[in-house]
Amino acid sequence: EPALRVDTSAQLLRDKKYIYDHSCLQLVAPSEWLKGKVARSVLKTHPIELIYNAVDTKIFKPRSKSEIRRKYAIPEGAFVLGAVAHGGAIDNQWKGGRYTKEALEQLWSLYPNLLFLNIGAEKASAHAKCINIPHVTSEEDLAGVYSILDVFLYTPLADTCPLVVIEALSCGVPIVSFATGGVPELVRDGQDGFITPCKDVHELVRAVTLLIGNARQRSLFSH
Repeated sequence: EPALRVDTSAQLLRDKKYIYDHSCLQLVAPSEWLKGKVARSVLKTHPIELIYNAVDTKIFKPRSKSEIRRKYAIPEGAFVLGAVAHGGAIDNQWKGGRYTKEALEQLWSLYPNLLFLNIGAEKASAHAKCINIPHVTSEEDLAGVYSILDVFLYTPLADTCPLVVIEALSCGVPIVSFATGGVPELVRDGQDGFITPCKDVHELVRAVTLLIGNARQRSLFSH
């Protein structure tokens, strides 16, 4: 997006291939998934290395959940899901906002005490169980917000090596995510959380439900 008024994609690909064939490039991909894509593309003649994205684990680390929840006025006993995205996860199409919203509607009908932290949203939420938190510029503050969560819910339609997943994992937050791009390389299914088929809301809700009902499993995923 936005759509091209005239489809010049074939010519653009030829132009890019000509430029790449006459260039000396050293490529770096942040996931095996993307590295495999490059190896099958017009860039395949150039050397490529794999280097995953990383975060500062002196900042992104487990913190006192109860203390930070009091700061954000999160009710005691609430089960908190959350996600981070530009403009908020629910309104971000590339983060699969429609699937996050659909999953939440099902979960809210089952668990009245469930809250969703929509981190990165710039406008107030119309839903009483959805708390919109504007873009957080401080890494220290962002790590604190991650620590509020019981589960990080992620429904991307496209991604390579998302920092938000690495940050959440570093803060000891279990992940439930679609198997998109390089995400399965970061989240070990059954060890750090659950990886579900892309766009499969039924499996997404089932995975979250398993964690809601099993505090011991959440604790194991948090280490």
